[in-house]
Parts: sequence; C-alpha cells; structure tokens
Amino acid sequence: MSDSTDFDCEGLVEQAELWLAEDETEQVSSDAGKKAIKREKKLVDRCVRGEVAAWEELYQQHHPALLRSLCVLLGTKGSDRNLVDELAAQVWYSLVDEDGELLGRFCPTHGARLNTFIRTVAKDVAYRYFRTEQRRRKRELAAARLGNGGHETDENPDDSLSEFLGTLSESERAFTEEYLLSLRDRKLDNEDDRSETSIWQFTRRIRVKLGSFFGE
Repeated sequence: MSDSTDFDCEGLVEQAELWLAEDETEQVSSDAGKKAIKREKKLVDRCVRGEVAAWEELYQQHHPALLRSLCVLLGTKGSDRNLVDELAAQVWYSLVDEDGELLGRFCPTHGARLNTFIRTVAKDVAYRYFRTEQRRRKRELAAARLGNGGHETDENPDDSLSEFLGTLSESERAFTEEYLLSLRDRKLDNEDDRSETSIWQFTRRIRVKLGSFFGE
C-alpha cells in the first residue's frame, strides 16, 4: 500500500467485497441454499433470545470465514494476524452488543446468507479502520509541518500530539486544530476571518512551544 495519505480506502474495501461475493449468488439461488438460510435464521433467533449455546455455535461456524474475509478486506495488512484478530473481535462485539440487536437484523427474505451479513459488518469495521489510519497519517503529516527537527521518537504519534495540544492555551489549541492540523488550503477559504499577521503570530508561538515540548 502506498505511503500517500490519499489512498482510496473505500474503493479498496468495496473491491475486496466484490471478490468475496463472487460465489454467493449460486449458493443463495439453490434450494439447498434457501434451506440453509432458514436454518441460519433459526440460529440467529436463538442468539437474540440469549442462548449461550447458540452464540457458541454461531462463532464456531462463522469465525474462520470471518478471518478469511478480513484478510482479503485488509489487503496487504491482512498478513498482520494481530490486526485481523483485533478487527474480528470488533465484529463479534458489534453483533453481540445490545443483546444481539445488530445480528437480529439478519433477514432471510433479503436472499443473503448469514456469512454475507457478517461479512458486511466486517466490511464496515475494515472501512472504519482504514479511515482511522488515514486520519492518523494526516495528523502525522500535519505535525511534521509544525517541525520537530526530524527527531525520531518511540512514543505513539497520536499520544505525543494529544499531550502537546494539552500544553496550549484554548485559543492556541483552536488555531492549531483549525489551521495547522487541517489539510485544506486556507487561502481558498472565503470565510477565513484571521489576518495574515494573526496567523503568523500564532504559528510562531506554537512553533516555539513545540520546540520546547520536544526539548529543542
């Protein structure tokens, strides 16, 4: 995957979803597939009623397929087993949360198998992961624009940035989030009510504080 912050995370997930769904049509259209959907609906109903054994059965039947789906959805990151396990746990939490409210939305009249339904939840989790990664990389780029002298740090960039923002005054923090952590071109913003002098002064003050924060 490219290091650019402009990668198409939505397109990546949607393409992976198409690959995963290639064999789904035949399974659903067959009589055996329709009977399987009815069995799956009964299992779902048992889960929603709170039967622990039903949840265990659901997990045993669909967890392996969920892991495979996430490996495909994550692309090059699919080889990271820890990440796959983490996102799989998020999928199961989403299904179990609120007494299985989300799982209860599975409806056989829609013509989709239960593994497709669970895969849809996994798709949403993967998409949110990519969006989070995209925002994180943008914040790192914005922090680099502030200038930390190119020093390496063992700390989590998000933690360091949050800690630094905590050292700023309310007005400085608002300026940093609005101007320095935003990637949009402020010169094209007709609603910008700050003068160039004000922007220069805030930027200089924050650069000084940033240098002090990193021990320069």
